[in-house]
Amino acid sequence: SIREPGWVYLHLQHIPSITSPNSTIDNATVNLHITAALKSFLGLHGAAISFDILKLEGRQVWIRASAEDRAACVAAVGGWISSSGEGWRVRSWSHWNASALGRDSGQEL
Repeated sequence: SIREPGWVYLHLQHIPSITSPNSTIDNATVNLHITAALKSFLGLHGAAISFDILKLEGRQVWIRASAEDRAACVAAVGGWISSSGEGWRVRSWSHWNASALGRDSGQEL
């Protein structure tokens, strides 16, 4: 039998600001952005949500978070825009596959 998953894997795409479309992103910036998004959306509860950055490739980022925090992570990160105009698109998420190909965010429709 299949038990409930412990993790959710999210595939994110960084959306740069209009003023810096060619800027690069690193793990520290990803961490700061996602933490800011979670804290902005959920306050102290959001700040307490832990996540792991699994892979960073160009503007594509794969993270892992607790399965019970999936909805909060998707809503917080997908709806956040920084003061400089940067943001994130949730490309897909999955409980079972670290490549996060299980769900499409509908961007291709």
